[in-house]
Amino acid sequence: MLLAPLCGGGSEERGKYRLACFGREAGFEEYRLEHFEDGHLVLFSRADYGVEIGGKLQSFASDTVLTMDKTFAPIRYAGYHKAGGEVRQPKIEWKGGTACPDRKPPVKSAAVHLVDNNVVAHYLPILRRHEGGVRKLKVFQAAAGADVEALVRDKGEVLLRGEGREERVREVEITVGGLAATAYVDAARRPVRLEFPALGMLAELEGYERLTVHPASPLPETLEESEATIRVGALVLRGTVTRPRGPTGGPGVLLVSGAAPEDRDGNRAGTADPGWVPGGPAGGDFLKQIARSLAASGMTVLRVDDRGCGTSEGNYAGSRFSDFVADAEAGVAQLREAGAVSVSIVGHGEGGLVAAAVAAKDAGITAVILLGTPLRPLEAILLEDAARMLREQGAKEDVARGILSKQKELLGRVRKAKGDTLVIDERKTPVGWLRERLNLDAAATVRKVGGTACYLQGSKDARSGPADLEHFRQARPGAPDRRFEGLDQAFRREGNLVDAEFLGALAGLLPSPPRRAP
Repeated sequence: MLLAPLCGGGSEERGKYRLACFGREAGFEEYRLEHFEDGHLVLFSRADYGVEIGGKLQSFASDTVLTMDKTFAPIRYAGYHKAGGEVRQPKIEWKGGTACPDRKPPVKSAAVHLVDNNVVAHYLPILRRHEGGVRKLKVFQAAAGADVEALVRDKGEVLLRGEGREERVREVEITVGGLAATAYVDAARRPVRLEFPALGMLAELEGYERLTVHPASPLPETLEESEATIRVGALVLRGTVTRPRGPTGGPGVLLVSGAAPEDRDGNRAGTADPGWVPGGPAGGDFLKQIARSLAASGMTVLRVDDRGCGTSEGNYAGSRFSDFVADAEAGVAQLREAGAVSVSIVGHGEGGLVAAAVAAKDAGITAVILLGTPLRPLEAILLEDAARMLREQGAKEDVARGILSKQKELLGRVRKAKGDTLVIDERKTPVGWLRERLNLDAAATVRKVGGTACYLQGSKDARSGPADLEHFRQARPGAPDRRFEGLDQAFRREGNLVDAEFLGALAGLLPSPPRRAP
């Protein structure tokens, strides 16, 4: 794939991306790449989308033209960007080693590409020139008006699956001036899917909508998997039990997924509206890899499609935190009915709080393992995320302060709401999960866990950090914890494979299966 022609098979290439923000449909971006006889390449892009900020829908629009030489180095750039009532119209021309912005002093530039972070198509030239492996380069960032460091890392081959189709693509991580993106690149070197975790943004090329990412990992012969049906009142959830082949009766483990709607394997599910839930899924079959690793250690592991995801019934967006606790309690009951000699819960991200809430009420839970669980107050986390997004979008300081003030006021309204919906900007919005979660004291919940409680975290986890680990230590003095250097939110170092050292440490914190007579 990496030897494919730089510009595909013709003089013109077109594409259209579906844009989503935190799972909500946001709009679109379409691009056209033309290859002219003089060797110049011209990339046209146009976008129109809306993002909900502080409970209010903010509209964004852009129309850009980027002229490049045959190596995709910038020659001229002109753009029109509208964010709410603010308009930005950058114009830049390159002369030798100098970038000359319109109405601004020229600056020295050694950039090999230009990127405007608000334009998805601007990642295409970077990917067309990437020859695999890891590459450091200079990129001119339009918003900063200067060169910034960029790192491009090929993380290997993965599968995109959905709706009866499967396609092999390359996973490529791109970091430009501190903003990280993950691109999934097809054989024609098109980014068919781009994820921007810090912004909660997802771009999917037309024809590739709602596919999920999977590593090619067949089930080992020593393990077996079966379908599970879990009843929560009138609701039916479905999942997978992974266990060693042979006699039953070993320790049981329930896996609880993190924020945002996920299927049983830990991948984002094809749901249109995850509601207010912050953060994002781990992807890459994260929970499946953990399940199979723990099962190989002799445990029986249950993982479940979230409400309204995969083959589970229900409505994810309208669910409350207490609903997810009830789902986990039903999963615990399922393992006990299947003969598990003990039951532990491993919760990823927000799932760790669900696990702690279950164990705080159920003294029979042997152990709770929190994986990168945010233990800081949720309001502080949401306001930090909003402030970061506003900075990335180039919002003026006074505008940002006003938006953040309104968001804080809105969170106060949600906290005091009497029901599961709230009228926001004349629209009835589900706030049940957010209301309960804002009123939950995370550290106090962890403190109430009767059995063993442990905390594991990756040093590159964008959702939890040292402050969350410190909250755990204060809540559970002397309890086991560990921070894995170089691992991300899904405890990966590179590619989609979960780190083997982490998997070994996780298994060591859980009850060992009983020895059987030879």
